Amino acid sequence: DDCRAVLAYTLVRLGFLNVDALSDANAAVRLYTMATQIDPYPSSVSFKGIGTALEAAGGNGKDLVHLEEAVKAYRKALEKSKKASIFFYLAVALERLGKAEEA
Repeated sequence: DDCRAVLAYTLVRLGFLNVDALSDANAAVRLYTMATQIDPYPSSVSFKGIGTALEAAGGNGKDLVHLEEAVKAYRKALEKSKKASIFFYLAVALERLGKAEEA
């Protein structure tokens, strides 16, 4: 389990670098998702990363599926941690979906 946790941490760091330094949000989504699948105890950071990377990717421009998926990821992150930043990202995604009351 230790090796899997280390690999998951590495994937999270690579996801962060892909979205921030390389501007490849789609690769970041894949890396963060792999981290949640590999880690025996997935962290809120992985799920929050999925959400922020999905928002950065912007979807296909024809629908809001990426925002709906980001909301799901933020909700999973909140199951792991009740950090204020996760609530903020969730509220922004909900507002962008037109769900201001829920935000």
